[in-house]
Amino acid sequence: MSGSPAPSEQPLPVGLLDQVRAAKKRELDAEVDKIRAIIEWCAAHEVPADEAATYVEFGRDTGLALGGEGAPYVSEFAVMELAAAMGMSTEACRRQVGRILEVRYRLPWHWQEVAEGRLEFWRAARTAEATISLPKAGAAYVDRKLARTASKVTVGQIDRLVTEALQMFDPEAAEEKRKAAMDSRHVTVHTKGVGSDGVVDITATADLADALDFDNRIATEAADLKALGCDESLDVRRSMALGTLARRQTTLDLSQGDPDGPVKARQVDIRVHVSEDSDHGRCDNTRSMVSVEQVKGWCTNPDTQVVIRPVLDLDDHVQVDRYERPRRLDDQIRERDVVCSHPWCSRPAAGCDIDHVIPYARGGTTCTCNLAPSCRGHHRAKTHGGWTAIALEPGRYLWRSPHGFWFHKGPQGTLDLGHLTPP
Repeated sequence: MSGSPAPSEQPLPVGLLDQVRAAKKRELDAEVDKIRAIIEWCAAHEVPADEAATYVEFGRDTGLALGGEGAPYVSEFAVMELAAAMGMSTEACRRQVGRILEVRYRLPWHWQEVAEGRLEFWRAARTAEATISLPKAGAAYVDRKLARTASKVTVGQIDRLVTEALQMFDPEAAEEKRKAAMDSRHVTVHTKGVGSDGVVDITATADLADALDFDNRIATEAADLKALGCDESLDVRRSMALGTLARRQTTLDLSQGDPDGPVKARQVDIRVHVSEDSDHGRCDNTRSMVSVEQVKGWCTNPDTQVVIRPVLDLDDHVQVDRYERPRRLDDQIRERDVVCSHPWCSRPAAGCDIDHVIPYARGGTTCTCNLAPSCRGHHRAKTHGGWTAIALEPGRYLWRSPHGFWFHKGPQGTLDLGHLTPP
């Protein structure tokens, strides 16, 4: 009795993958056609800005400012009809039309990528949602910065760039936003929600330096608990550390110079890049903008230990004659590539493995041009799942899928090369 052929002996269903890819292309084309029709509908029902009311009087039609400054006002009733045609609620349609108008009129680079089928609209819409509140120059700044990499940026990266644009082009609004955020700081112990299981949720919003202090102390206490024999999970030990900190006096420095005594509360390791003509810098810990005054406040605190690290040269070629990598090489690779090197993946490089593109066991070197960040899942796919990679140059990779589809991944994102032999 003959059995089924082994998986490796079965014919590869490449035709099915071609059907999926063709369907995806039709879907993208249909989405662009729909967006163009919506834009034309809005243009046909544009209301001059000076005729657009800020409130509805006697039930008459009015113009809605759905996009940011510079986007056209659109008849409210026309949007209602459009919503019905799209099978959406009016509110949902307003939001969707707002994203479309924002991309079309205020993010021209994003619109070109969408219109030519290189960028899915939902990715452009993520940027549009964040830029609607910016002045026109601020939106243009974000557009130029993100358009070529829009396929791989995260929501957090967009928000940080929008914050940077707000500080540059509307500093008064940025300061008001910062004050509002500082006023929202809190620590809430949700004791009213505690049940018979005896656990309770705690939520907090804090200043960045205070939050880094807290995370450092929690990590230290959790490690100490493990060293003392606690076999609970890391999450549980971090939770237990809260009680330890709550019961400990940390206000006074009682170590009296004893190197084995208690660690001072403030030990914040931050890296900030500041230009000579700016009063703000970029914090590498969070990739967010911080003011110079805020950094001065952190560093002049008497309990702060200031750590200075050398500046990384991303163009420098670093090589070592061993498998293990020095920290500066890992930092260089993560700073250079930003995200996982696998096609379409946007997982931050900070949480990725550093992988030898050509395995060290097969002659690959431990150097700048043969290392790439790879998230754990894609690292396994390359090692065990049939994916192969070629490092064309530092930060640019050519990938081949198990069924022979080729992709280029670089600073501008991923380019699908199809089922062809690459040049």
